[in-house]
Amino acid sequence: MRTVFENFYREYLGMEHGKLRDGILICKSGNRDLPLNKKFYYKLIAAVFQNRKIVSCSGDFSDEQIAKICDMLPFDEIREGNPKNMAALGQRIQNMFPETEKILPACMYRMLQRDQTEVRSVKKPDLPEVQYIYLPKYRKYVAAAGEDLLGYCKISDVFPAGADLSGGEGAGMFFGNLVIWVDESYRRKGLAYYLLDLMIRQCREEKIEPLYFVKAENEASIKLAQKSGFQIVQTEFVITEVTDR
Repeated sequence: MRTVFENFYREYLGMEHGKLRDGILICKSGNRDLPLNKKFYYKLIAAVFQNRKIVSCSGDFSDEQIAKICDMLPFDEIREGNPKNMAALGQRIQNMFPETEKILPACMYRMLQRDQTEVRSVKKPDLPEVQYIYLPKYRKYVAAAGEDLLGYCKISDVFPAGADLSGGEGAGMFFGNLVIWVDESYRRKGLAYYLLDLMIRQCREEKIEPLYFVKAENEASIKLAQKSGFQIVQTEFVITEVTDR
């Protein structure tokens, strides 16, 4: 599965058409202009992948802006998943785009399950009032009590595993970004863990490999993912533009 992910990730970053600048592969990719979960635009992704420094960015960036950002990026710290002075770095980048409503810098982890064939035994929470409903149109499991929504787990976006995988490992397969939310009053009751398990099982049926994309500082979400067998496969520094367009 690691090979399948690497093929997907190369295509996702746009590495095939990248150009080398001062030891950094600059990849202008249309993927950076596609919204995730309908509102998040990952305008720039910086990563160390296969021992190469990569910057995948939107065509909205000028060459001068890209050069300035590259000079700011702490690639060694990005590799470790813990860039220092994040707020200061984010402010410097924000100052470059005063016309943009909101830009959020963050260090992120991409996580995959270690063993895709493992059958996990997840105990259903002792919450008799809760019903679990799958909404296939939205690829979403919801937990509800009457008319009250208590939580959900969904696949927000789906990407082909890679154009070069036809007939081989990963053929006809997709990667999907997991999104989980649970009402505060129902947290620490096993609800998120159970919803995640239900969604993972559904993903297997639909040949979707779930990806967990989480901020490095979000310890609770990381622990939940690890409990479900996920491990970190890639760290990134991401500049996200949040809009309602």
